[in-house]
Order: sequence, then C-alpha cells, then structure tokens
Amino acid sequence: SLMEGVIAANADQQDRVIEKVRVAVGGDLRSRRVAIWGLAFKAGTDDTRDSPAVRLAIALQDAGADVIAYDPQASVEGIAMADDAPGAVDGGATSFCSS
Repeated sequence: SLMEGVIAANADQQDRVIEKVRVAVGGDLRSRRVAIWGLAFKAGTDDTRDSPAVRLAIALQDAGADVIAYDPQASVEGIAMADDAPGAVDGGATSFCSS
C-alpha cells in the first residue's frame, strides 16, 4: 500500500504541473507551445524509462498543447524535438522523433 500511495502522489504532482501550465497560459492549452527541457529520467543519459518529463509531455499533448522538447541526449517517439534549448521556446528548427 505504500507504493500505491507513492504512485498516487506522483500522479497528483503531474496533475498540479499541468494545471499550473494551464493557468499560466490563460486556461486553454490548445495550440499553446510548451517547451520541455530534459526528457531523460536522469541527467547525462538517454534513459527515458519512467521519466516524469515524458509523462508530462504526453499529458500536455493530450490536453492540446504543442510540446517541443530539448534534451541533448534523449528523444522520445511522438514528441517534437528542438535542435537546442532556445529553439524549444522560440520555434527554432525542430524534428519529430520516430525511432
């Protein structure tokens, strides 16, 4: 039951972040660009297994946001990737990871 509580608490945290982003953009995430810097579970790796950032990116996309991520080592299928950190924010060159 402890692990179930931890999992529920982590899900609640993700919901809080999504709500904060929603409020910050005026209530509607549709067609709003959201930049995510870092997808890997741990810095310096390309390991995205169980990454909170990936779950957040997918949830934001499901809510209608245009998510652009930047991570110097990791990429995830279905998430648009910027070539550099500023590009995730200002619409610089992006690619779509399909691997």
